[in-house]
Amino acid sequence: MKKMVFSLFLLTVLYFIIFIGLGLSKDYKWSDMDWDNSGMVSVFEVMDAVDIGLRKSAKGCREYYSLKDGLPVKEVCSE
Repeated sequence: MKKMVFSLFLLTVLYFIIFIGLGLSKDYKWSDMDWDNSGMVSVFEVMDAVDIGLRKSAKGCREYYSLKDGLPVKEVCSE
C-alpha cells in the first residue's frame, strides 16, 4: 500500500515538473505570464503557458492567445 501511495505521489510530482518545464520553455517574459493580472505569477500560470501562443497584434503589441480557440488572453504593449 505504501509503495502505491508513494508511486502516485511521485507521478504527481513528475507531472507538475514536466508542465512547469514546458511552460518555462516558452521563453515568455515572467511578468507577461501573469494571465489573470493579479500581480503575482503562480505555478499554475506558468503551467498554463503551455496552452498559450504569442503573435504580434495589428498595433505592434505582443498578443498572447489561447491555442485551443485562438481567442486573445492578454495583450502587452511596450510603453
